[in-house]
Amino acid sequence: MPCERCSCSTITGLFTSFATAVAGLTAAQAATVPAPRFNSIWAVVNHVRFWQELTLLQVRGQPVDRQALGAENGWPPVGESTDEAGWQAAVQRCLEVNRELAEATAALSDEALAAPLAPGRAAPWQLIQGMIAHNAYHTNEVISIRHTALPWVCGWQEREEAVAIGHELGFTAEDDTVEYLLQPVADA
Repeated sequence: MPCERCSCSTITGLFTSFATAVAGLTAAQAATVPAPRFNSIWAVVNHVRFWQELTLLQVRGQPVDRQALGAENGWPPVGESTDEAGWQAAVQRCLEVNRELAEATAALSDEALAAPLAPGRAAPWQLIQGMIAHNAYHTNEVISIRHTALPWVCGWQEREEAVAIGHELGFTAEDDTVEYLLQPVADA
């Protein structure tokens, strides 16, 4: 059964997708930097979009212009905290590029996936594996920022579903780990 909360919509699991991690935020919330040396969620969205677009261009064999993608260093600027349309556009573009990258990858043959893009350069499969790790890292960063800055409980709409999955993972009824995981975040 598909699980829209998972990292892949066709696989049931315990992972929160990037789309779920950024859903429901206002521009002001997304632009908030919760503490020194943290990024804002909007900055992370722009960064993930940047690297997905760069990787997509590489996989397609097209030239890469980092300035045209928004920043030489991979961290395009964040919009104004009052720009709701800009925030929604940033999220939408990030998700669209993810879909485009998945489609471009799926269209490659095994040979094309394995062949270096240029002599001495990575093969597409290596870029894709790097993107998976990159996006997983930054999804966790968004979740961490949300937990740090905003009251947020993601995922388990149904307590019974969470307990059942906990049991599948080997937690017993006597184990308080599942109960701990289900505790709501107190309002700030």
